[in-house]
Amino acid sequence: MDDEDIRFVGTHIKNIDKKMRVSVPKVFREYLVAGEADTSGKSDESGDGMNSSKTGGDRVARTGASGGKPMVAGVHAVLMRGMPVAVCGGFELRRIIRSQLYQEFPKPSRDRARKERALLGRIKFMPFDGDGRIVLDAELAEHVRFDDRVSFVGLGDRFELWEPDALRKEQDAEEENAYEDGLPF
Repeated sequence: MDDEDIRFVGTHIKNIDKKMRVSVPKVFREYLVAGEADTSGKSDESGDGMNSSKTGGDRVARTGASGGKPMVAGVHAVLMRGMPVAVCGGFELRRIIRSQLYQEFPKPSRDRARKERALLGRIKFMPFDGDGRIVLDAELAEHVRFDDRVSFVGLGDRFELWEPDALRKEQDAEEENAYEDGLPF
């Protein structure tokens, strides 16, 4: 991972309203929107056909993969099995997952297909509203066990959603292990 891939950093705790809406931290939202669309209005140099426009206050990206139809920016999330956490990112999260799967399984196989279904097939998409909020998916909210707050935890090229108390317990255990193993700095 080079410096360009370190987009999401820090831990941000946000309140969830009664309609299960939460404001994505501004620093995360800026990367999510920028990753979905070139806000200059010019074609993307990467050749993936993405450019941007504004429609009714929502930022959208146009991509060849969607047949030129607008794609609304938002958060993509994968529920982690056996842990009360969701791994999140923008459209780039799909590329990260697929790249990792293709490295592990370079040729099409049943094992690769199973993992694609388990990861790509279970991605939850939560679009931004005009105020930079997302509505938390009901299955995601049940899996992570949100109450009235959510922790956004930056991991560089992706981020996680945690219930704040569960995150604190996980971080305490990780910190103790880090000291036992010797800190890298």
